[in-house]
Amino acid sequence: MSHRHSFLFALLLALAPCAHAQDTIPLPWTQGTKLVYDSMTVDEKVANGVRRTATTRAVSTIEITEAGPDGFVQVWRDSHGSVKLEGDSPDLAAEQAQMRALIARFEGVPIEAQLDARGEFTGVRNWQAVGAVIREALTPAMRAQVRLRAKSDITDADIDARLQPVLANITTQAAIDATVGKNPSIYNLFTAPALAPGKPVRYAAELQSPVSPHRIPAVGQFELVDGEPGSLTVTIRWTQSIDPRKGAEAAWAMVAALTGKPLPADRSELPKQLLLRDEATMVVHRRTGVPISLRHERRLELGGQVKATTWTFKRQAGS
Repeated sequence: MSHRHSFLFALLLALAPCAHAQDTIPLPWTQGTKLVYDSMTVDEKVANGVRRTATTRAVSTIEITEAGPDGFVQVWRDSHGSVKLEGDSPDLAAEQAQMRALIARFEGVPIEAQLDARGEFTGVRNWQAVGAVIREALTPAMRAQVRLRAKSDITDADIDARLQPVLANITTQAAIDATVGKNPSIYNLFTAPALAPGKPVRYAAELQSPVSPHRIPAVGQFELVDGEPGSLTVTIRWTQSIDPRKGAEAAWAMVAALTGKPLPADRSELPKQLLLRDEATMVVHRRTGVPISLRHERRLELGGQVKATTWTFKRQAGS
């Protein structure tokens, strides 16, 4: 989800017709607000008939440490993390070692999500410190993997020379915002909406390709699907996919990046074998605006290849 998406969402809400009754949900953030959630992410990959599924769990604590007229700092900390990998990928053991090292190193490490005055995620403020933790956690496992695959003796200096550009690439500010900041971005997409029941808000924006540097024209909508007066909660549903009219050229470029095949002459329609879609449902407390639960799925399919990530987030009772 790009920052432009949430900006357009806010703009569309501001321009929405006022003829219908709307549920106006308050922005829940004040200095010292602290919430605790059970988090689970299931990441599935299928490529060339090889399947790999990673299930990670954690307890996520969210706290507002700074609040003012210009916005908020929302600090995320994970604890009690675990990961389980299943499938028939030959690199399963090495990947699990990397993920366990990363989870262990990130125990309690703060992720400072910067929010603007509307509560929209604008980036990870402490991205440099987070990047340093990622490099520190991944380097030993990546060194071992390079040494295992090397066909001859290789020095630590040679290994580090190979790893340096890889680690630098995955810890840039943009990379940290897109990876570490992904869940805070999605979570804060649903705060303080003003939606009319049964009246979806549609928007057009750009989606960052998950496998290439291309920006893909996208269309999406938000809808209040459970807004009965007097109920304690409201349910908001979000969907997003490639724009079938404007996104064909960029979609074909993504297919070429995935498959290595040349672009076809006719790129006027979306590739029939390609699916890229976001779906999310969030339940929000009507009076306070506090998110109670969230389920988000991003699914990418191309032929027999599948990459699907499902994130569920549920507030702990009493938190």
